[in-house]
Amino acid sequence: MSRPSALRLHRHARLWAAPVVLLALASQCSCGRDSHDSANQAFEDYFGKRKLNVEDRKPDKSDGSSKTAKQEPTRLKLRLVYVVDERLPRLDREAYALFQRTLSNWLERGSKRVVEFEPGAVQNIRSFFSKHEETAKKAQENEEDSSRFDPDSEEGLAAVKAILAEAHEDDIRALYAGAPEDLRGLDNWAKYIQSDLSAKYKAFAKEFTPHPALQDPEHPEYSRPDVWRALAQEEKADVIVTNALIAGPERGMDIDRTNRGSLLVGLWSPAKKDTDLGATLVFSVQPMLCQAPFTLDLPAMERPVLAGVCAWLFFQSRWEGSAAVVNPLGKAVNLLRKTGGQERAPEKK
Repeated sequence: MSRPSALRLHRHARLWAAPVVLLALASQCSCGRDSHDSANQAFEDYFGKRKLNVEDRKPDKSDGSSKTAKQEPTRLKLRLVYVVDERLPRLDREAYALFQRTLSNWLERGSKRVVEFEPGAVQNIRSFFSKHEETAKKAQENEEDSSRFDPDSEEGLAAVKAILAEAHEDDIRALYAGAPEDLRGLDNWAKYIQSDLSAKYKAFAKEFTPHPALQDPEHPEYSRPDVWRALAQEEKADVIVTNALIAGPERGMDIDRTNRGSLLVGLWSPAKKDTDLGATLVFSVQPMLCQAPFTLDLPAMERPVLAGVCAWLFFQSRWEGSAAVVNPLGKAVNLLRKTGGQERAPEKK
């Protein structure tokens, strides 16, 4: 089953194994007021004819997902924190507001939850990590319990083999369409994907003039998924939005994330406090904003829109009791196409 990929390499480099290239969404998602009503109607038609499950299938009642969804409150108040890495592209005030409006509208119309965001202060990433210095340090030193691995090591090769064992052959072929046609056998595939993963992950630490490296050379911990999971448990927030890149090879990641060089768009961290969500969402907008080593074929005005829809997928997946969101950017793009756009402003009563 082929999946559209939203990432492509910068400039003249090849696609990151994208079977279907993301086309610019300007024609589908015009910001003009004339298209707003038609986009609204397309949105209502889409969700009116389908179940709310993003995979267009009925939830498996045996896993309790339907029961969980019914028990969720219809109104939520969520505290939002924005952590900014000043080195990297980021959402400005207007774009950040559009991201919040988009997410709020999709939560209300697509999930039947009325959400009030309680905005927290914008925090500099250095100050944020300094505030949680001890927790960040412990997370970095906790190698024994860490799921991280070096993609160039023998351990990394074994981890890739384990990932391949859980993947469907059609998905592997679709994601790695550039692989030699005669590539056969688990060992050969594992070595090929190990090399691909290593090259893509290392690209995050390289500068692409005039763009800085996505991974801070002085503070690689700013990109580590395990560190963000630990900090999210301490921060008094339901949602942490950041423009920092979050990436790092981890055991058990799906083949789609492996193909993205271990890039994460979002992750849930179990909350230590009693909250409506029971967890904190860490969501990175950098995949929608960066220009190198990959970029989106998307106008600047559409990027916070895509981020909002993508964030909605993580909420919806959690409420359905589903597994991690696979190919979140591709799914978000498909939803934007199917709905003819998105809610670019709060619904007028």
